[in-house]
Amino acid sequence: MIEIDYNYFFILIGMIFLYFVLCYLARDNKKRWSYYTHIPVGKKSYNRNQIFTLCEQNFIKNIDYLPYFLRKTRKYYLSKELHKLNYNKFNIYDINYAQVNLLRKFISEKPDECLFIQNMSKPRDYFEMIGSLLVNNIDCVISIMVIDGPDYYFPEDFTILSILNSGSHMFYGKNNRRLNINVIEIEQDGEIIMIGDEIVENRLNFVTEIKTEYFSIRLFEINKNVKYGVSIVNNRYGLEKLELFYIGQLYEL
Repeated sequence: MIEIDYNYFFILIGMIFLYFVLCYLARDNKKRWSYYTHIPVGKKSYNRNQIFTLCEQNFIKNIDYLPYFLRKTRKYYLSKELHKLNYNKFNIYDINYAQVNLLRKFISEKPDECLFIQNMSKPRDYFEMIGSLLVNNIDCVISIMVIDGPDYYFPEDFTILSILNSGSHMFYGKNNRRLNINVIEIEQDGEIIMIGDEIVENRLNFVTEIKTEYFSIRLFEINKNVKYGVSIVNNRYGLEKLELFYIGQLYEL
């Protein structure tokens, strides 16, 4: 008759259990969101808003790995905004419109911190966000979170100037080539004002001048269809005129 040493049996069961626990922990530790870089917007180092973004193409699959403090913060979902539209996934204008709606909520609700749930893995993905914060003079820190990190970019690619130079998705086609878009310019009191494709018959009323470290522009009221005409006062970094015109439309979202 074969005698079973139950001590060895329980030791074996314990070792198998420990093995699976360690495998689970190892698997879990492979995916951990961490800070990739921070983008400070504005000059004030105190009382800044905090926006967390996900620089990760597989962000949906990795949502469960968000740190505890991000699970509790206010969240803005691009997918929910797109669901409200008759959304065409090939229509970049719908995507930009939805992104601007999210920014409008952020500015109007004014949470101390929030998390934008969308893939923001390219500098160009931040154009509307940076442009809106600059033109509305909102001090903010954008914290970029990653698990694996972007394949083709580095933290230094996610600076305000790099993002502004990348331009908006709005003006690029499917092949990532810049679209051939021109804006109409008129002269008023010796000042050149970009007005888009509007036909203007009356004098434009001056609204405000916006001065930032990267550009200075003056805004003029046109009508309800296009919010503002834009004249460039200072463009020290040679940003595209079309992008500056678009940034002007983000004033007072």
